[in-house]
Amino acid sequence: MGSRPARAGLAAFARALLFVAAFSGPAGAQENAPEVVRPLIEEAERHRSAGRVDEAIARYRDVLRLAPHLPHIHLNIGVLYHGQGKLTEAREAFTAGLERAPDDPLLLYNAAAVELQLGRPAEALAIADRGIAKHRDDASIRMVRASALRRLDRAAEALEEFQQVVRLDSRNASAY
Repeated sequence: MGSRPARAGLAAFARALLFVAAFSGPAGAQENAPEVVRPLIEEAERHRSAGRVDEAIARYRDVLRLAPHLPHIHLNIGVLYHGQGKLTEAREAFTAGLERAPDDPLLLYNAAAVELQLGRPAEALAIADRGIAKHRDDASIRMVRASALRRLDRAAEALEEFQQVVRLDSRNASAY
């Protein structure tokens, strides 16, 4: 379907999404959580660690019924769906999180990256632009923005954005 570089870029986004899954675990998940949902979060984390993704998602959804204001729970659900290859469900989870925390950089990045993976570069660009408006020096959001611009055949703008990514993160091989 897409070109080899485009597929390689999407694979890099997929790896980055999974990276988020590895580092949004119990400590971060419970930091701002009310005491009543902490056991549910712990149970969800145990399920996730054991590879029982559907059970983990169910527990995270239980958390949201009691404490819908926790954007990192939406993030965790989205990452789990993404790992299952359920991109539409992942997008819905990230979008629901953004309704609660519209400026969250991880949600903005992941929502934009999934839009790009779904073949929706204009939507990815709109989300990335929202992210850049709040997080000017976020190399990850700028990277997805650059990739969206490239997919939209806006090469000059994409090049400028890739150069900005390199200025912010000189070790970003994908930007080079």
